[in-house]
Amino acid sequence: MTWSQEQINSFASEAWEGLESAQTQLERNFDLEGRHWHMDQESATVTLSAEGKAPLTFDAIAIGSLSNNSWMWGWANESILETFSAETAKLKQLTESSGLKFFAQPVWDDAVEDDAWNAAAIALKVLGGVGIYRCPVTEESSLFVLLRERFSA
Repeated sequence: MTWSQEQINSFASEAWEGLESAQTQLERNFDLEGRHWHMDQESATVTLSAEGKAPLTFDAIAIGSLSNNSWMWGWANESILETFSAETAKLKQLTESSGLKFFAQPVWDDAVEDDAWNAAAIALKVLGGVGIYRCPVTEESSLFVLLRERFSA
């Protein structure tokens, strides 16, 4: 069975509203402005730090990356350790219930940043977390990570 257009629209709308709410709360609770990121794939954490501010370390999941107008799910990216991306494979299961093939498609071509944020919103809705952090890698590429619980480094 596949989702109707109404179900798709409702799911996408709920995911986006959840993302907006989570991002607002994340910004309210933590001063993320001007922070630099560091990921530790083995421990599946992201630390956000800036001079004069206490570092913030979160359990994290690599959702996917946007590079040169292509989106790649974390589960499909061989440069991301399984410990850091394995949970994103749960998103592939949405293909069966929704009929939408892009959940199981490793790479989407002609992707833009809005597509990456939509994928992140869906990941947040399905996997849960406190928000999303876009980790700029280069001018042309970013890694999108789902932040979970914060803990002291």
